Amino acid sequence: ELGGGGEGGGWVDVGARPGALIVNVGDILHYWSNGLLKSARHRVLGGGWRSRLSLVYFCMPGYDTRIEAPAVLLAGAIARYPTFLCGQRSHFAQGLRDRCGLPDRQLLAAQAGAAEGGAGRARGSPLPRGEAEEAAEPAKRRRALPLCRLAPELLRQWRARGFAVVRSALAPAEVAALRRESDALQAALEGAGGDLLEEQCVLEVPASGPPPEGHPARVDPAAYFAHRGAAAADAAPLRHIALEALPALAAEALRPAPCAAAADDAATAEADATAAAAETAAVSATAAAAADDTAAELAVCLFNEHYVVKPAGRGGGFAWHTDGALQHEAGLALGSGGAAEYVSLWCPLDTVSPANGCLRLLPSDAPQPPSAAADAPASEATLRWLEEEGEALAVDVCAEAGDAVLFSSRLWHCSGPNRTGADRRVYYGQYSRGAIGGDAPLCLAVRTRDISIAI
Repeated sequence: ELGGGGEGGGWVDVGARPGALIVNVGDILHYWSNGLLKSARHRVLGGGWRSRLSLVYFCMPGYDTRIEAPAVLLAGAIARYPTFLCGQRSHFAQGLRDRCGLPDRQLLAAQAGAAEGGAGRARGSPLPRGEAEEAAEPAKRRRALPLCRLAPELLRQWRARGFAVVRSALAPAEVAALRRESDALQAALEGAGGDLLEEQCVLEVPASGPPPEGHPARVDPAAYFAHRGAAAADAAPLRHIALEALPALAAEALRPAPCAAAADDAATAEADATAAAAETAAVSATAAAAADDTAAELAVCLFNEHYVVKPAGRGGGFAWHTDGALQHEAGLALGSGGAAEYVSLWCPLDTVSPANGCLRLLPSDAPQPPSAAADAPASEATLRWLEEEGEALAVDVCAEAGDAVLFSSRLWHCSGPNRTGADRRVYYGQYSRGAIGGDAPLCLAVRTRDISIAI
C-alpha cells in the first residue's frame, strides 16, 4: 500500500500481479530531484495464511556520491534541500542522519499524522523500518523512551494468527548486552569441554539452571536476578529486557480480547453516570475496583529464559513442536491437566533467514493437524501431516537483530539448520499469566513490572 498521510489522504492498494514490476521512488531520488519525484510512504499487510513470494531489489548510488539537484533541473528554482553524501541519507546508514543536520521527512510526517490515529511512529509499529527512528532517538536517549507496545494491527494479527512480529522491539544497547551474555555463556560451555549441539543449541540462564523448588528466586525479582547473575555493566539492561520491555508486549497478548457486549454495557453505564454526580462517583469506584481485580488476575510472570545458538555450518534444526507440549508432562504431574497457555518472545540477536534457521510458524488461522492437541507431544501421524501438509502452509519469519517474534505456546513451529558461516543467536523469553503450577511454580513465576497488565 502507498500513501498513509499527506495531501493525498489515506492508503492506496497496489495490486501484486505475477510478473509485474512495482517501482518505488526512495528518499535519494526525492532529494536529488529537488522534490519533483516523491518518495512514497509504503507498507505491506498480511493477506491470509497462504504464503506469497516477491523479489525486492534496491538500486542506489555509491555512499560517496554527492546528492544535490542539478542546475538544469533547478532552472532558476531554489534548492529545497542541502547537499549531502548518499551514505549520510541512505536507509542503510540511518545512524548518520542526525549528524548531517537533515530533518527526516517521513518521520516528521508520521509525527504529524495524528489524523491517521497515532502520535508518530512508536517503537514496535508495523510501519516500514525506513522511517528512521535513529534520527530522532539517539542511543543516549533511548532508555527514557516508553516501553514498546503492540500496535493495533499487530494485536489483531496476534489474535487471528497466534503470532506477531514486533520490529525494533529492543534498542541497540539492549541487543548488545544480550549478545555479550550469550557469547560469555557459550565460551564457558565450550571452555568446559561442552558442545552446543549436545545441549540442543540451548544456553540456560543461569548456566546452573533454574533455582530449586521453594527458593525465593523462583518468584521474587530481586532474588531471581541475584541468583541469575549478570555482568555488572549489563545488569540494568538485562533486567529491563526480562522484567519490563518484553513483559509489556506479553501482557497485551495475554489480556483477553474485548467483548462487544461488555463494551456496550460500559458505554451505557458511562451515559447513565453522567446524569448525576453520585452515580458517577459510584461507577468510578466500581471501575477502579474492577481494574485492581483485573491487574491481580493478569499478573505477568517470567516463566523461562534462555538463549538458542545454532553454531555456524553445523545444523541445529528443530522438528515441528509447540512450546506448550514441552510442559505437558510436568503440568500433568502437578495435577493441572497440562500447562496453561503462555507466550514466547523469540528475539534474534543476528539477522535471521531460512539460511541460518529462522522460525517457521503454522498460523493458527491456517488448517491444523487433524485430531492433534496443541499442548501435547506430537504423534507420528501429526508429525507426518506437518511435514507433508504443514510445510506448504507455514510462514518463514525473517527478522533483524532487535525484533521480537511473539507467539503462543500452542502454535506449531519448527526451524531449519544453520548453513551459514556465522553463529545464529536468539534470546528466548517466555511469560505466563500468573504462576503456572500455583504456589509451586512449574519453572519460574518471577513477577514482572506491574505496568504490564494495567496498560
